[in-house]
Amino acid sequence: MRPTMYKNCYACKSEDVFTDEYVESWGHKTFSGLTIDICNKCGFGSVSDEPDFIDIDKYYNEVYRSQDCEMYINFQNMIPSQLDMRSHGQFLLARNYVSSLDTLNILDVGPGPGNSFFAAKNIFPNSNIFFLEKNRNVISLYKKYYDVKIIDDISNSNQKFDVILLSHSLEHFNKAGIDELLITLQSSLTDTGIVVIEVPNNDFRTRIHREGVERVNDTPHLQFFSIESLNQIFITNGYEISFINSTGRLINTATPNNISEIRKSWRDKHLNTKFGVGENSIRSILKRSVKIILNKVGLKKHLHFFNEFVLKNGLCNDEFMYGGNRHAIRIIIKKQST
Repeated sequence: MRPTMYKNCYACKSEDVFTDEYVESWGHKTFSGLTIDICNKCGFGSVSDEPDFIDIDKYYNEVYRSQDCEMYINFQNMIPSQLDMRSHGQFLLARNYVSSLDTLNILDVGPGPGNSFFAAKNIFPNSNIFFLEKNRNVISLYKKYYDVKIIDDISNSNQKFDVILLSHSLEHFNKAGIDELLITLQSSLTDTGIVVIEVPNNDFRTRIHREGVERVNDTPHLQFFSIESLNQIFITNGYEISFINSTGRLINTATPNNISEIRKSWRDKHLNTKFGVGENSIRSILKRSVKIILNKVGLKKHLHFFNEFVLKNGLCNDEFMYGGNRHAIRIIIKKQST
């Protein structure tokens, strides 16, 4: 049952908005008891009472990257993937929309482990790669494996970029953060520059999305996008849409019989877990040691390529597929022509 409609939609300004429960599946107090405002017209969803910038920064610094969190990454022991399929899918798409293949300045906003570096270099060999990141532990990983320039604030950088990548970042911004980002991107792009954005496909107007098992991935997202709403946000704010479509694996059309039970079991599984506990097991140490050796002798990349493109027929990988009810939305935007 849909509760009483209220508030205006951030994307299309419609008043036809209803609310739904936020699914907090990890036991994170910051996101407990929240609700989502969902637009009936364009499908945009947003957390009703969003945390402010200070709360968000505190959450990511103290919770999201801590060893108590499911998303914890031990960057000291990490060996980057040189053939990340999502990054290659994103940059292969971008290649169709850049005006020149000469030396490009490419920025990844929120690069995580930094796997986009190899994809960018494979597809744009003459590019200069920039990462926007503040976490010191992650930066130490970048300096070890990548030839990148690291910036901590795009608005204070005098550099102009030909390609900017935001891969599964936008959904983590609050609305004020999106407003600021939209202005900053305009001033950070070259005249012919493009922005490649990928977000989860969360059109909660449909039962498959609203009651599907993937709702366990709500946390820690603040915004939830449909293709319509994402398109509306950028057009309204002075951008041209070069490409927009769904991508990634197809969403299972069967909704669970008891989604509440699935949510509870997921929450119980991840509550107070220590993601890094298994890293010191004999199996993990041996596996990591083999990866280090293969990486040093230059075989890791070739074995990964053989696995993805020969054994798994990588050309049919979901990250290169578009259309239908898929897991993510991929969009390319640029400045409006004058």
